[in-house]
Order: sequence, then C-alpha cells, then structure tokens
Amino acid sequence: MAQLMCVGVRSWHQMCCCTAGGRDTRVSGFCVAAGDGSRALRIALRLRSPRTHKLQRFETVMRVLLHEMAHIVHSNHSAHFYELMEELGRQYDGYLARGVVLDAQNMPMAEGNRLDPKTHNPRLPAKRAALAAAEARQRKARVLGRGGAVGGFGADGDNVGGCRNGAEWRSRDPRELAVRAAQARQRQWDAEHGLGADELALSASAARAEEQARPRR
Repeated sequence: MAQLMCVGVRSWHQMCCCTAGGRDTRVSGFCVAAGDGSRALRIALRLRSPRTHKLQRFETVMRVLLHEMAHIVHSNHSAHFYELMEELGRQYDGYLARGVVLDAQNMPMAEGNRLDPKTHNPRLPAKRAALAAAEARQRKARVLGRGGAVGGFGADGDNVGGCRNGAEWRSRDPRELAVRAAQARQRQWDAEHGLGADELALSASAARAEEQARPRR
C-alpha cells in the first residue's frame, strides 16, 4: 500500500482503547512523519471499535490510512493535504479497478472479495453501485443547497465553494467549486472520526516519545 506514494513506514501500530496510545477513543489514527516527506516513523490505526472491539469496516480503515499517508508529506490539514489525499484515493481506486488486491509486500488492499476478471461476484458491484448512487444524491443535495437552488446556502451560511452571494458563485470555476465541495465533505468525515486537532495532538505526543526513545550519541 505504501507504494502508492513511494513511501516507507518504519512501524505500524494498532490503536486500542485498552492501551495508552488508543485511550482517546475519538481518534481513528495518527502518523509520526520522519520529516523528509517520504517516510513515517510510525502509523497507528484503530482497527477495532472502542469498548466493543468489533472490527471496523475495511473501507473506514483504508480511508484513515490514506489520511495518515498524506501526513507523511503535509503535517497539517491544509488544502494541499487534501489534494494529496484525493490523489492517493484515485490511485487506490485505480488499483482496485485493475483487480489488484495485494501490494508488493502482499498486504491486502481490498476487502475480503477476490477481484478475479474470470469470475463474477455480484455482491461487490451491487454494493459499489448503491454507494455511488448514495454519494450522487449527497453531492446533488450539497450543490443545490437549501430550497434546491444551485449555490444555495449551507448550514454555515456559505454556499458551495465558500461564496456568500450569487455573483461571487458565478465567477468561480466549476472545477474549483467541485474540489472545494469534495474537500468540505472530506473534512466533515475526518471530524467525525477524530482526524483533526485531537489527531495532531496525539501525533505530536507520539513524536516526542519517539525522540526520547532514540539512542543518544
């Protein structure tokens, strides 16, 4: 999976509510970047739901992983960070479309369905079609905004792309509006999974621990 971006990860950790690193149950993962834009000292992921220890959905864990891989390059949640995360998502989708389910280290890149072009698996296409339809409805609702008017205002008083009036909205490039809307959706998803200030604080704490554990010359 790391080859999506040609990066190296020194160690992987599972976050659990039973251990010190996972007691902040709001956070789904964090990354301790090496600072060179190509390596991570540690990536931690929450594979099980807090307290119940039920395995998380594969899609959720993979989405968190893509988020943390983007932190190898960008330490904050800037627009550049989300642009990189979107690119990683496109690369990952491309691998799945070609039927690639394992990376170079034989790590799984897809849920437990074998993507064999010679066989038919009706469950996976149906699941993706339903997801695509739901996302399309969601995109339409967010673009139209309140009352079904294009560029309608959202809950925060801004319409798609952060424009506050129709004239400003019409002056924007539609592609820019689409990118901003997608990033806004991703930010909302991240917030719901603790991938915000709490995540960065946990990452900083883990980075200090890595520094303290490093042998002194």
